[in-house]
Amino acid sequence: MSMLMTLTFSTESIRSTRTFEKTLAFTIALKVRQFSDQTAQKLEKKESINMRPLFQALSTDIICVCCFGCEFNIITNEDDPANISRTTDLVASHLWKGSRKAGIIDSLLDASQAGTWESPDQELLVEQVFSLVFAGIDTSSIALTSGFWHILSCPGVLRRLQEELRSTTPDIGDTYDWKKVRRLPYLSAVVKETMRISSPAPGRFPRVVPPEGVHHKSSFIPGGTTISSSIYLIHQNPNLFPEPEKFLPERWLAEDSISLEKYIVAFSKGSRSCPGIHLAYLEIYTVLATFFNRFDMELLSPTTEEGLAWSDHGVAVFKSPLKL
Repeated sequence: MSMLMTLTFSTESIRSTRTFEKTLAFTIALKVRQFSDQTAQKLEKKESINMRPLFQALSTDIICVCCFGCEFNIITNEDDPANISRTTDLVASHLWKGSRKAGIIDSLLDASQAGTWESPDQELLVEQVFSLVFAGIDTSSIALTSGFWHILSCPGVLRRLQEELRSTTPDIGDTYDWKKVRRLPYLSAVVKETMRISSPAPGRFPRVVPPEGVHHKSSFIPGGTTISSSIYLIHQNPNLFPEPEKFLPERWLAEDSISLEKYIVAFSKGSRSCPGIHLAYLEIYTVLATFFNRFDMELLSPTTEEGLAWSDHGVAVFKSPLKL
C-alpha cells in the first residue's frame, strides 16, 4: 500500500502520465487561481487576511481532489476554512460510500482489483488515506506560512523573486506551465530555502533498536537503544548551512549547492519518506509563483521572527496568525 502510494506520487509518474498533466497539475493551478481570486477581493477592500488557515484549507482541497477526484471546496468556507472536523467527515463519507472518481485512491483500488497488489482492507485504506491527507495538509501549509513570512520580511529576496517571475512568466495566473516554473532558478532557490527553514515536522521521532542490535558501518548499536533524528536540527546545522537562522536563497545558487540538496530532509529520506513529496512541491511552487507574480503584499504581523514562534506537536504549530 505504502509503496503503491509512493509510485503514484513519484516524479516519473508526475512527468509521464497524461492523467497528471491534464488533471492534477491543471486542477492544482485552478485551485490556486481560485484562492488568489479570493485574496484579490479581500485586498481590494483593504481587509487584513490571516493566511495560515487559508493555506490549510487550500492544501486540504488540493489533496482531496487529487486523492478522490471530487471538489470539497473547503477554502470557500469563510467562517472556518480549515475546519478539520468537517474535513474528516467529508473524507470518511467519501471512503465509506465507495464513490468512484478519477483520483489517486481509485488508482489504488484498481491496482488491487487487477491483482497487482494485495487488496487493502477497507479500514486499512481509510487509515492510510487519513494519514496521507492530514500529513499533506500540515506539511504544505506550514511551509507556505513560513515561506511567505520570510519572503515578505526580506525586501531583497522579495524584489528579486518578483523580478524573475514578472519578467519570465507574466501570464502565470492565466496559463500555468509547470515545467517552465520549475526551472526558474531563483524561485527554486526560494522553495529550497523555505523547506530548509520551515522544517514542518521538527521534532524527534524515536525508534527502538531490535533486541539483536544493529551493525551500522563500523559501529554496533545495542538492542533496546532509543535512537532518533530531527529534521529541524539537521536543517539548522551550521556546519551544513552557515548562518542557518537566516533566510538565504542565494545559498542554493552557489556552485557547490548541489552537494547541499541531500541535506534537505523536510520529507525524510529513503523507504519511509513522505509519498506526497512531489505533490507538495508542485503546490508550493504554484502558490509562490502565482501570488508573488500577481500581488504586491505587505506583512502586517508578526513583524519579528519571535512572532513566528511555533510549538512542536509532531508538526510545527505556529502561535500567531500570519496577517497580510
